[in-house]
Amino acid sequence: MAKYLFVFHGGKAPTDQAEIKKTMDAWGAWYGSMGAAVIDGGNPVGKSSTVRSDGSLIDDFKISVTAGAVQA
Repeated sequence: MAKYLFVFHGGKAPTDQAEIKKTMDAWGAWYGSMGAAVIDGGNPVGKSSTVRSDGSLIDDFKISVTAGAVQA
């Protein structure tokens, strides 16, 4: 079976407790919907850059990034 790395680039993290809960509940429901395909739940990643198709970099380390792996 093929394995894929899922990388999520998000915006600004919520700071209000109610918004944090709402965001985490939505994330958990979506992530959980992938079921047994998730083989590694991943972790937040530190500084990162995005590589454009032309090879140039976007230094977007201020954006929240989370990576995990799925198998299909």
